[in-house]
Amino acid sequence: MHPNERFADSLFWTLKSPEGATSVVAGTVHVIDTSHITMPTAVLEEHLIRLGHLYVEIAPEEMMELTTQMQETGLSALGPQGTGPATPGQLDRLYDFAAGSPVLNPLSEQFPTLSIGVLTQLVKTATQLRSPLFEEPRFEMENHFITVAAERDIPVTGLEQSADQFAHFDADSDLDAALDDYGAKLRGAESNEIFDMFTRYANQDLRLLSDAEQRSDTMLKRNAAMASALDTHLRDTPGLVLLGAAHLPYDTGVLALLADKEWEIGRVDLAVDKH
Repeated sequence: MHPNERFADSLFWTLKSPEGATSVVAGTVHVIDTSHITMPTAVLEEHLIRLGHLYVEIAPEEMMELTTQMQETGLSALGPQGTGPATPGQLDRLYDFAAGSPVLNPLSEQFPTLSIGVLTQLVKTATQLRSPLFEEPRFEMENHFITVAAERDIPVTGLEQSADQFAHFDADSDLDAALDDYGAKLRGAESNEIFDMFTRYANQDLRLLSDAEQRSDTMLKRNAAMASALDTHLRDTPGLVLLGAAHLPYDTGVLALLADKEWEIGRVDLAVDKH
C-alpha cells in the first residue's frame, strides 16, 4: 500500500500506548442501514464492557444541546458560515432536486439562509444516501454505544467540540460540482464516476472523502486535535473509541499521528457483511 494510504484497509484497530495500555477503535459513518450492512456490534460491545470507557467525537450532553438548538433554529445552529449564500441559479437547481429528495426536501425552506458551504455538504450527503446499500437510517453507531454505556454506568468522553466538528462545512464551497454529481447520480452514473461511500465502508475501504476534503485545513486540524486528545486520555484510561472512519487513514489521519508518537497500531480482523 502506498504510504499515503496507510491504515486505509480496515475499520477496526487497536491502539497500544507507549506505557502498554491498549484500546480499540472503530471507524463509523455515523448512520447505516442494517438491512444492507451488518456491523460486528456484539464484539464491539464486549470490548466496551471489558475496557469500561467510551470515547466519541462529541460528548452526549453537547450533542443533545446542539440537537435542541437545531430543532429551534434550524441548520444555522451549526455555527459560523463564512462562504456566503447560494446564487439564484444554484437555488433553482437545489429546489428542483429537493422536490424528489427525502433528504433535501424537508430542508428546502432553509436553503436561502444557509451558506454555500453548508449547502454543498447537504447535497453531498444526499448524493451518498442514494447508495444501493442505503434506504433507511436504521442504526446510529455512536447513539447505540452511548446507550449501552449509560445502561452500564460506563463513562463517555467527547474528543472535540461541536464547533470543531462542523467547521468543515465551509471548507468545501463548490456547490455547482456537488449539484452536478447529484444530477449524475440521478441519471445512474457509474460507480467509477461518483464513488459510493457506503459500498466502500462495507468493504472496509476508508477512502471515503475526496483528496481535497481529506487534506483540507479543517480536516488536518481536527485529526491533530483528536489524536492529541487520545494521546492524553488513553494512556491512563483505555476504552472503545468511535471515530468517523475518514479520520483514521493516510499519513495525515489519527492513526498515523499516534504512530508518530510511538503508539503501536494493530489491525483487528472483524467482518462487515453486505446484503
